[in-house]
This record gives sequence, structure tokens and C-alpha cells, in this order.
Amino acid sequence: MEDYAAILKDLINTQKKSSPSLTNKNKFHDSWLNLAKLEGFTERAEKYLYDGLNFCGAATLKEYLAQADKPEEELAKFFSGTLYSANKAGAFRLVINLIALYLNDGDKPQRISALLSEIPKISRNKDGKIWGNANKIFAKYFLDALNADAKLVPLSTLNVSPKILEDFTKMLADAIQGVKSPSAAKVKAWLGNFIPPAKTPRLSKKLLDVAKQLETLENECDSLSDENFRLNQSLADEHGKLEAARQTLSALNQNIADAKAELSAKEKLLAGKDAELDDKSRLIEVLQNEQARNAEVALNKIASGLKTEYQDFQSALEAEMTCELGENFRQQLKNIFRTLERHGLNFK
Repeated sequence: MEDYAAILKDLINTQKKSSPSLTNKNKFHDSWLNLAKLEGFTERAEKYLYDGLNFCGAATLKEYLAQADKPEEELAKFFSGTLYSANKAGAFRLVINLIALYLNDGDKPQRISALLSEIPKISRNKDGKIWGNANKIFAKYFLDALNADAKLVPLSTLNVSPKILEDFTKMLADAIQGVKSPSAAKVKAWLGNFIPPAKTPRLSKKLLDVAKQLETLENECDSLSDENFRLNQSLADEHGKLEAARQTLSALNQNIADAKAELSAKEKLLAGKDAELDDKSRLIEVLQNEQARNAEVALNKIASGLKTEYQDFQSALEAEMTCELGENFRQQLKNIFRTLERHGLNFK
């Protein structure tokens, strides 16, 4: 693994008296990002960010925040860093550079608001003067960082106190006065669209107390209104859920009614089938009884028809077999078969 800290230290030491090349700027950018990814926004990462301000400005910090899982927490670490208060001149340059870079994006008004709110803390020295040469600082870290096609967020839409906005616009307007460049013209137009809020006349202490009470009441009314809206919305949601449950219950009841009707129809059909089966069973029983009686009658008729032949046969059992007796037996057999054929038996 590369020693990113050593690379950064070497770059900073070799570029102290000259402007860094594009290659070294890119090398610093990548090394600082890799270091910050490995260890977070530590004191060491903070030190190299400030010492290497001349390489990439706040571009590396902006990219680090974009890649962070919790960018707001990382930005808070930047604001609370040791050098943020110890090196306010460097912090001021980083902050105005970050503002310009976020203005290029046009989609981070909350981030821009947070950065603008920091300007009063870091923009001036103990004598109340802006750090260094304000014209050069704003030209390098603000104007030069703006893209030609940047659509600047209206200042009036930012969540910053009017006093801070007014001071910042005046500071920026003074710093770029006389500067002739497309970025300067764009910024002047941007500042020109901002109308500072009118200064309220001084009121007596009683009136101020009343005004504060009114403001408190208005805030409470707003809170109650918001709560009322939330409750109404919640009630509407519950009504919607109740109506959906009713519709579901109605559909289930309909399904149950349909199932009951179907079951009743099937039970009636089954009852009809049972009655039909009973009728057929009784008919079969009648037919079986009739067939048994018919069979019994037929057998009795056969027995009656063969009775004479049987008696002759019994009387001849003890007689000596002669031709005449054999002829009689043959005749008897013919008579027996004719009798059986008359009663439905077919032997052919």
C-alpha cells in the first residue's frame, strides 16, 4: 500500500515556492482522497488539506464529502477541526471555494446555507479586516472556481440569516468591484437580484416584548396548524384503511354467500341423486325378486316336465342293460333335452 501521507508531504515541500503543475495537482488530489478514505477526516488529513490549499483548493474536500456515507457529519468535522479555528485565513479560503463549487452544481442549497453561515466566524482577523487581499482571495477561490454555465441559486432562497447574507453580499461586491470577467459579471447580477430585508425601526421594550409574545404565539399557532394537518392526514389515512377493510369484508361476505348458495345447490343435487339411487335400488330389488320368482317357476316347470323321465330312470337303474333299455335311455335323453330347450336352454 502506498504511503499517501509521505506523497502529500513531499508534494507540499517541493511546491512551496512555485505553482504546482497539473500532474502534481492531480497527484495531490488522488493522494489526499485516498488518505481521507483510509482514516477519515483526521488531524493529519486536515493538516495536508490546509497545507496543500494551493494545489486543489476545496475540490478534494468536496469530492470527499460527496463520497462519504454521512456527508453532514464529515462537514461538521471540518467545521470543528483544530485548524478551522487556528488557521481561519485558510478556512476562509476553503469555505468560499466550497461555496463556489456547490453553486456550480446548483443542487445543494442546504450545504451552501451551512457554509455561508460560517463566513462571519472565519472571514475577518482580530482587527475586523478580511484576511489578506480580499480582491485576490475572491478572484482565485470564488470567481475562478465558477463555471461559465453555472446557474446560481437565488440568495433569497437560502436558509441563512438576513444579516449574514447582507454582510456576505457587501463583502463580495466590494471584493469584485472593478473586476472585469464573465464570472464577475454573473456574480454582480446574482448579487443585484438580492434585496436585503428592510431594517425595522427600534421599538420600545414593551412593544418588543409584545412582538416576541406575538411571534411565540404565531409559532405555536403554526405548530398547532402543522399538528392539525398531520392529524387530519392521519385520520384520512385511517379512514382510507377502514374503507378498504370494509370493502374487503364485503367481498369476503359475498364470497361466503356465493359458497353457501353453491353448497346448497350441490346438497339439493345430491339429495336428488340419493332419491334417484333409492328408486333405482328399489327397482333393482323388485327386478331381482321377480327374476328369482321367475327362475323358481321355471325350475319347477323343468322339474315337473322331467319328473316322469326321472321316475322311469329310477325304475330302470336295477334292470339289466339291454338294447331295448338303451334305446329307451336314448329316447329319454332326447325328451330331457327337448324339455330343457323349451325352457330356454340352448345347447347348440
